[in-house]
Amino acid sequence: MTPTCQHCQAPIPAGSPDGICPACLIRLGQTDAMANAGNFAPPAVSELQGRIPGIEFTSLIGRGGMGAVYLAHQHDLDRNVAVKILPQSLSRDPAFAQRFRREARALAKLDHENIVRVFGSGVSDGLCYIVMEYIEGTTLREAIDAGAVDSESAMKIIPQICSALSYAHGQGVVHRDIKPENILLGTGGRVKVADFGLAKISESDRAETMLTATGARLGTLRYMAPEQLDGTDVDHRADVYSLGVVFYELLTGQVPMGKFAPPSEKNMLDPRIDDVVMRTLSREPADRYQHIEDLESELQSLSDAEPYDGSAPWAPAEIHHRRRMGGIRTGREWKSNAKLFGWPVLHVAYGHHPRTGQKLVAKGLIAIGDVAIGGIALGGVSLGIVSVGGVAVGINALGGVAIALQMACGGVALALGIATGGGAVGAIAFGGGAVGLFAYGGGAAGYIVGGGGAAGKYHISQSPMTEWIIDPAMPLLVTIATTLLTIGPIALVLALVAIAIVRARQKGVAERKMPRDLRGHVAGSCVTVATLMLFLFPVQAYTQSKMIQQLTLHAVKAREAEQEAAARVEPRAVDDLELEQQP
Repeated sequence: MTPTCQHCQAPIPAGSPDGICPACLIRLGQTDAMANAGNFAPPAVSELQGRIPGIEFTSLIGRGGMGAVYLAHQHDLDRNVAVKILPQSLSRDPAFAQRFRREARALAKLDHENIVRVFGSGVSDGLCYIVMEYIEGTTLREAIDAGAVDSESAMKIIPQICSALSYAHGQGVVHRDIKPENILLGTGGRVKVADFGLAKISESDRAETMLTATGARLGTLRYMAPEQLDGTDVDHRADVYSLGVVFYELLTGQVPMGKFAPPSEKNMLDPRIDDVVMRTLSREPADRYQHIEDLESELQSLSDAEPYDGSAPWAPAEIHHRRRMGGIRTGREWKSNAKLFGWPVLHVAYGHHPRTGQKLVAKGLIAIGDVAIGGIALGGVSLGIVSVGGVAVGINALGGVAIALQMACGGVALALGIATGGGAVGAIAFGGGAVGLFAYGGGAAGYIVGGGGAAGKYHISQSPMTEWIIDPAMPLLVTIATTLLTIGPIALVLALVAIAIVRARQKGVAERKMPRDLRGHVAGSCVTVATLMLFLFPVQAYTQSKMIQQLTLHAVKAREAEQEAAARVEPRAVDDLELEQQP
């Protein structure tokens, strides 16, 4: 098979560097840049002494895409620091020097435990420099090359990078050069992200400043998002892609290029990680996680899930095949850390379990999903105190098929209390077809009935309830009672939610971030429940009771009119009979 360029898919000659065709190399400004990059040589330590006030250089500790890094000592604060020196060719450019100062000041404001702190920066004696926190440890690249990183380590490293990027993005800073060389592993497992914003600083001088040695740019290319390579607008989602490349490399030992298999097919890994990694590596920014905290939340969900034991009824390859064929939908899950009786305050779960292929079930005080069980449950199939769904079962239930102890409303509604629907069965039933002690509908059967076709012991206009039904205050009383019956269960659940949140805060339990795409969905679902439950039931109760009252009053008046007419006819009939009997 003829190899193709990983960027434009055009055929490439054998030996092309990193699978990139000459056209793409030229477009990216690589040809001349690589030649010029090789000319940069980090200054010797002796050449730097005295050129930056208060800094004594000790040794060269690294060179990267934007210059060289030295270990130094800052005398006034008596501390070791890392000093990055940019190529002098940049320092001689007044426009770059001005932009450098502006951007460096912005970067110095980044204060996060997973970001290498910037203590200062400037231009001195023709050198653009940045004074940074010195981290004792190794780079992630060195750890990867030494074989010191496994999948378990990756699941501890990536969330810390997510935390750093999430903070930076919130400050309006996009890294644009996430790669193992820029990830530092300190003591105690602390991860630090370095070189924030440097790619952004040098964007207009991309070809000149991103290369410091032959092949250095090619190393960065592997981690760059497609839109960076294409020269189009780049935003924070480019960091999501680059982090996905790093994640894939940590899990498989390989950088994803061209067509690549999911991580679980390269290694014996939990297949649940596949969807997360593959989504970060989507070519189109719109198909990736739209915010880094969404990725962070997904990783937290995986960490909270039961460990993968390899006992899946379907092999990972079979699961991937079924996904591609549309047989199962990728699972999506989030649950809060605050709990009560072992149940999370909120649990959102859609799709299928990536390991077993079985449908995920949401269980929580508030549960939202395809199948939902909880205090307030919203789903295709829902079971709860307050339940809304295609099939809904609860104390109060609303759905295509609704079954409730208290109030049910749906296409088919069954309740021990009040049932309203196309077909309704309950103590009090309203519907196209209604069966109950009190039934009203197009077809009604029960003890007290009313409607188009009614079969029962009493018609509504002649029942023991007639006096109460025609009372002017009846609709208002029914509405108040229905409102209380609606609010009561919701208030109970919300009280439990409040207790759980208070207890979690007292214990110092930190809440997890919910992915942004789920926030809107959850908010919309909650608004739907509030609207349907708090307005539909009371409004429906008022309109139906008002209608029944009017119809009953009409029937009573009609019956009274018939009785009055009969009373006027009977006396005349008696008088005529008496006249006939007189001689």
